[in-house]
Amino acid sequence: MNSGCALYHHYGPYYGKVVDMETKQPLEGAVVLADYYTWLWGSPGGPSVYFLDTQEVVTDKNGEFKIEPLNAFAFRPISTFNSYPGFRIFKPRYECYKYAIPVDRYATIELRELKTKEERLENLACYPTAVPSQAMKRMLELNRLERIDLGLKP
Repeated sequence: MNSGCALYHHYGPYYGKVVDMETKQPLEGAVVLADYYTWLWGSPGGPSVYFLDTQEVVTDKNGEFKIEPLNAFAFRPISTFNSYPGFRIFKPRYECYKYAIPVDRYATIELRELKTKEERLENLACYPTAVPSQAMKRMLELNRLERIDLGLKP
């Protein structure tokens, strides 16, 4: 919604279950990260993206998660909100999920277990670079643990 310089958008809720793709068993301890942005239109170099907020949760023993609704406000002229947040789901030894999650509908997300060190190394860049590190502490901690397990510097 756009009203003068003030913008409002309602997101979520997002909820569901994260499971192993092969066994269909729940994955406890996976980080689910939703990141929100606004776009500023009309600059000579094209649109600019601004970080707005992040919500980070961890799956429970049943692999379930819930990201609470977010009411977002911004005060920038000629701006719009992304229609949906960016999502990342990360668990060491599993492929990073970087796709949409449906709004207010239970979703089952299947993560593929990575079998080789090469696959796991390629998977380390799961986190979004525009999100401040203090807003994704759990994501970065799991990434650090995966790096250590792979024999890299934390």
